[in-house]
Amino acid sequence: MKRFTMTLLIAVAVVAVGTTVQAQSTSAVNGNCAAEGSYGYEVTKAPGATNTVWVEDDTPDNESVYRMQFQFNTKDMQVGNAAKYIIGVALQEGAGQRPAQMLISYNNVNGFKVWCQSAHNNGVIYASPKVDLAANTWQTLMLEFRQSQGGGIDDGLCRITNVSTGATGAIENFRNSNYAVGRARIGLTGRAQVPVQGTHCWDDFASFRTLAP
Repeated sequence: MKRFTMTLLIAVAVVAVGTTVQAQSTSAVNGNCAAEGSYGYEVTKAPGATNTVWVEDDTPDNESVYRMQFQFNTKDMQVGNAAKYIIGVALQEGAGQRPAQMLISYNNVNGFKVWCQSAHNNGVIYASPKVDLAANTWQTLMLEFRQSQGGGIDDGLCRITNVSTGATGAIENFRNSNYAVGRARIGLTGRAQVPVQGTHCWDDFASFRTLAP
């Protein structure tokens, strides 16, 4: 098991346009977001902000099998009906491709949902079934990736699991042999849709070179 402590510096700018200052999303390591111990990772998405903020684990080394797990709390996060954004991602080393990513959305009827997306070798993006996520409650989430073997064996995998409830959604048996995991990020890792705002929290991040037992 590999763990990293969230002590990375995050550069967040305030952009001035004429006399108007555009609010920016921010992040911090503090006690406000501690599920265990004294510190956790806090992200605050400012209304209308378009910047990203995240911490990165660079210990993965072109992994063909990878799993990341963390505790997550929506706190006072407001997503807006049908809006979504990316909260975790496993990245290709030295490239922008995303072998696996975790997204969150909100619906006025069904509440918060999480799911994973992964790319086929042909560039088509697949999405898993969505999994329920409780609001303003610490829950453990897990994102898993497996590279297909190639040679006609299409056994690629992208799976999201709410460990706290046992609910899971997966994309299975597809061709993704072009992708491997070289980095992992959590936070506001992709540009969020405008309705998203508020504070949400992460803690107890861990990464593995195996799928869940």
